[in-house]
Amino acid sequence: MRSVGLTDLKASSVFRGFTSQRSFLLVSTKAKKPDMSSAAFMQLLKPLQEAITTISDIKDKGRKGPFDNQLSAVAESISVLAWVTVDPKPHKHVEETLSSAQYYGNRILKEYKEK
Repeated sequence: MRSVGLTDLKASSVFRGFTSQRSFLLVSTKAKKPDMSSAAFMQLLKPLQEAITTISDIKDKGRKGPFDNQLSAVAESISVLAWVTVDPKPHKHVEETLSSAQYYGNRILKEYKEK
């Protein structure tokens, strides 16, 4: 039996994040916009927040390891899923998040350019 590695945890957490986002969007298309500080809204966001937090925790555990830049790139980019909490202009959040993820992506490219 194969042990579950850091990569497996990261991949399943990313999958859970996107699955949670999909569920959130399906509910939001059928409901009126709730107060963003309401308990119902927070409960709806809970699985998405847990996935993002798990990914961040995995990144922190892998700090100073051989895949620090890769883990940082995924952790930075997954926070793009939080755009649903930004009002009124979520595109700014998306742009900033992708810029941050691109920074780590460029570091990875530079690191492996000559390998």
